[in-house]
Amino acid sequence: MLYGLGVTNFIYGGDELKLSISSEVSLGVFPIVLGVLGGIISCMSFLIFIKKSNRVLFIASGVLGGGIGAIVWFLLFGNVSFL
Repeated sequence: MLYGLGVTNFIYGGDELKLSISSEVSLGVFPIVLGVLGGIISCMSFLIFIKKSNRVLFIASGVLGGGIGAIVWFLLFGNVSFL
């Protein structure tokens, strides 16, 4: 995928890797900085917008919905769409 950029062994992918290469900085700079920033924004949003009484239910429903969605995708729709 990124062989044209001269990178054959990497653990980061996507646009962040391209930004790091074009900015001539270490490959992990943009993925780590943007990942930490995204985590901070997510935590702040969670703590500000979700009431304390609903936080456990919010997390549990996300885990349950994500698990069911993954199972449905990989067992039903994934097999059909990649035939």
